[in-house]
Amino acid sequence: MNQFVLIVSIFIGLTVSSKFLMAEESPSLSVIESFSKLSLTEQKKLLAEKFQKRMEFAENLFYRSENRAEICQNNNGAPGERIGDSFSQRHFAHWQLKNDYQYDIEFFEPPKEEPLMWATANWNAQEGECKNIVKNESLGRVFGRVDTKFDEAVLPNDAYTFWLQGGSSESYPQPHYMFLHFLEHQDDWNIVTPFEDNKIQISVNFTPKSKKSSDLSGKGNIITVIDPEKNYMPVRGNIRGDITLSNGNSIWWMVEFIVQQSELKNNDIWMPVLLKTIASSNVQSHAVTVATFKITEMKQGKVTKSDVTFQFPEGTEVIDAIKGVSYKTDANGEPIESTIQALYGLDPSQVKLPELPKRKINIFFIVIGILMIVTALYVLVKVHRQSN
Repeated sequence: MNQFVLIVSIFIGLTVSSKFLMAEESPSLSVIESFSKLSLTEQKKLLAEKFQKRMEFAENLFYRSENRAEICQNNNGAPGERIGDSFSQRHFAHWQLKNDYQYDIEFFEPPKEEPLMWATANWNAQEGECKNIVKNESLGRVFGRVDTKFDEAVLPNDAYTFWLQGGSSESYPQPHYMFLHFLEHQDDWNIVTPFEDNKIQISVNFTPKSKKSSDLSGKGNIITVIDPEKNYMPVRGNIRGDITLSNGNSIWWMVEFIVQQSELKNNDIWMPVLLKTIASSNVQSHAVTVATFKITEMKQGKVTKSDVTFQFPEGTEVIDAIKGVSYKTDANGEPIESTIQALYGLDPSQVKLPELPKRKINIFFIVIGILMIVTALYVLVKVHRQSN
């Protein structure tokens, strides 16, 4: 009898244990089932909380990344063989402190191991001001710019910032900051759950922008696939814009992103450490641009105000698009008075010259001038009396 009880106990124990182990082997299934049972309002609230926590994590963050980009043949949207032997390589160092940030860039021209060019971009959210510099070793000169947004023709975006808070998406022609854009448009979310391998798909629209909004009309969409097992981290997706120009021509562009490797930070935030993007467009339909971003260092909570405070190096040739002037800088990064010039082609009424220090007036010349005026008046009065 005791043996029978023992056998039954063992059987029950093994059965319970096997069920427990099976549940442990597929935790995402229960997570996705729980999420799917929530109402749409509750789903949005949960995702918004996860996005907000991710943005809070990124409010004080430093990282270094290596970026490699190459142009490949377009095989129905998928990258084929590389076109040519050349590719670009950049190294980024990024400091983020709430809405202020700065990143340094080293431009390489493989197979050369030394950087060909350096650049720094700084964003001051309170001032709504961007400062950047570009230094070319062969020219031996440093060029700077002050503007209300980045000159993307010169400075490439650090695509890893897609995971960071950054500045307002209104400062950029497209919603570069994924979580910020989602949180700003919660009412427009479209959620599909479950999606594929126990994942969640969320999408939201945006309107493509231009410096001259009258030149185009169109629509855009961001689609993101989220893994609830990694605390709702986006693992892949794409952003696409379809545009109709004023002349009737239509163009489209799309950037796809894929998280290839991620790491757990602070015990609750999964961050991509290897990211791949694929950019395509009908403007250049035969090719796609493939870029990889590898994080080599990441620190959270170590950034200080001095890390995101920028000063032009001495001798920088600056174009200030806000004040409408150009100048060279002194050792303190300030304009040298004798080099300040108004930019050509600007409406004079729009030019805002910086306040210059007032010239010091020599008291000696003032006294001499007063004495000369008094003497002249004395002579005139004396002559007038003699004539009478």
